[in-house]
Amino acid sequence: MDILTKISDDVNYLAGATITRRYGTEGELLCSEYIRNRLLNMGLQPVIEPFNCSRETFQIFSLYWIEFIFVILLSVFFPLAGFIYGVIVFILYLLEISGHFSLSKFVPEYQSQNIHTVIRNQELFDEPKYRIVFHANYDCGISHFLYSKGVINFLPVFHHLIVICMLVVLGISLRDELSNIVPWQDNISMLCRIFVGIILGTASFVALIATANEEDTRGANFNASGVACLLGLAEALSEQPLKDVEIHFVFSGAYQCWMSGLRHFLKKNPLPKKETLFINVEGVGSGDLHIITRESMIFTFHVDKEILEFIERHNFSSEIAKADSLPLPTSSYMVALHGYKCFTIMGLDKDKKPIYCNQIEDTTLNVDEKKIQKTSEILSKFVMLWTEERK
Repeated sequence: MDILTKISDDVNYLAGATITRRYGTEGELLCSEYIRNRLLNMGLQPVIEPFNCSRETFQIFSLYWIEFIFVILLSVFFPLAGFIYGVIVFILYLLEISGHFSLSKFVPEYQSQNIHTVIRNQELFDEPKYRIVFHANYDCGISHFLYSKGVINFLPVFHHLIVICMLVVLGISLRDELSNIVPWQDNISMLCRIFVGIILGTASFVALIATANEEDTRGANFNASGVACLLGLAEALSEQPLKDVEIHFVFSGAYQCWMSGLRHFLKKNPLPKKETLFINVEGVGSGDLHIITRESMIFTFHVDKEILEFIERHNFSSEIAKADSLPLPTSSYMVALHGYKCFTIMGLDKDKKPIYCNQIEDTTLNVDEKKIQKTSEILSKFVMLWTEERK
């Protein structure tokens, strides 16, 4: 069976009309078993890593926004108690954004799993000189109002506005507590509470209504294409393992649950940060290949200059263009938060926007198998040159 046929079979199984890969469903489990069997047929030993996840990304975030409305009400009568409670909720929110589990771990509603396998050419207990982790999520996308083309570009501003509102609540709570020492007469605190409460309440309401009307996409491009790409790459590298280099392949579930699968993998599998590079593959079945140079969502991370210089030095820039941050962060955002070197390779349109991301029209008809094969070949060349420079 040739490479293009295997890619077509992978994409058609994962994104065909018979099952859905929504997180926590039987379809997602069937797809994880399909990926596992494909790896077993290559002679690899994949490990299934089960975990619990909660809800869709914006439903998780709305838990904290709603909680801050209670902070506002508490601070009206007990400013100091409101301030302390608000600080706790704010820290928990930042922890969630930063890739750790806080409130969401107390509402485990679904079961998902990651598939993890390793290709190594050294003895089992010998420490490799370098590690490269290839990652792709395999659950399908979700389509709702907040992911629509007219709204998604405003999400970065939206997230920053939410954080500012939270800080305003903390500031006025502390101000009112200090007024017991230095009295002042004005209505600023109450006006701020009303204004911020309206913003947070509206944001929570919109998030809950939008996600209540969500639909599953086929996810052929996002991200059956990424899975097919890495399966082809795993097959090539399993036939010719690189010496002194440990290659990890991670296929994570529950991406639409604020990347729960990747968060669980990073928590369960700590790797040496200086000797590890993460490469995330998303949506490579359509558009032109790009490397995302900046990941941003409240916090901002830039791709390491060493990686960008390497791409220029070895003329990868003729095949991989550069793109600035996207409205929604890629999986590299989560990896960068944990202190690893990383980058995302992704197919983008002429306006440097993700194609078919969380869109109903993301079907197998809009996937080009040759683009997936090309991406796999580029990554194979990349990893060989990258590791060769480190010998």
